[in-house]
Amino acid sequence: MVRCLYHSTIQEFINTSSETLLGMFINNYHGNALTITNESWSNEIEIMRKTLLPWKFENGQIIFEYDIPRLGKRIDVVLLLRGIIFCIEFKVGEKNLLQSNIEQVMDYALDLKNFHLFSQDKIIVPILVPTKYSSCSSAFCYSVYDDITVPLKMEIGL
Repeated sequence: MVRCLYHSTIQEFINTSSETLLGMFINNYHGNALTITNESWSNEIEIMRKTLLPWKFENGQIIFEYDIPRLGKRIDVVLLLRGIIFCIEFKVGEKNLLQSNIEQVMDYALDLKNFHLFSQDKIIVPILVPTKYSSCSSAFCYSVYDDITVPLKMEIGL
């Protein structure tokens, strides 16, 4: 059973055209992808391609639309890089940091931590990307949960 729409190495992802990637997403999607869904995927692809260029030759993997059966939802992007799991939730077109969106990406990260055997001993970094948010910060928030936390800076190319 396939639990995602797309999974590859970072290098393969960067070397594949955006049009080909979008076509793969659409072909692997179980249902009819709406225009807004296709536009969101296109934005996510472009942002991740720009963001990952410095890590093009790293031994990392990228997964789009990873199913979380327990929650009945999908994580937009899971990035496996240098032993860290980045759980990335995009809110394409969003201008604000909404508490519900923060809670959503935290829930995804906690689900990976607590219900996925291979993630239990890994550092998991939840990242929310509201694409029209105009502020930036280098402040790091540590988890209120008893987890391994490390301050990290990963600039998402918006």
